[in-house]
Amino acid sequence: MEWSGWLSPNSSSLYRIHVDSYAAAFHELQVGSEARIASEFLPTEGTLHNTQEDIEGETYVDVWLEAGVLVPVRLRYAQKLGETKVRLLWENDKMERVVIDAEQLYHTLGS
Repeated sequence: MEWSGWLSPNSSSLYRIHVDSYAAAFHELQVGSEARIASEFLPTEGTLHNTQEDIEGETYVDVWLEAGVLVPVRLRYAQKLGETKVRLLWENDKMERVVIDAEQLYHTLGS
């Protein structure tokens, strides 16, 4: 699955953006032109490797976002077997970690 669109925060801040997915899944998130995180299936062990991982096991990236400015976002996701789940969350120094509200996400038709 791939989703692409834009993210627009209500306030300017350094945001930590998290990807929450099942451990057996692959995901890749690109935010803007610089910030990128990924987890990959390891073929020999069948586990995944995260580029940056917090204590809950979610991958994350830190990125400065300006209020009202649309930033391109692309999320790729794959699950080998069973149920699937993927969520984007964010937090900053004035906001606890929450799921990114649909009102801050914009997408193109067909994505």
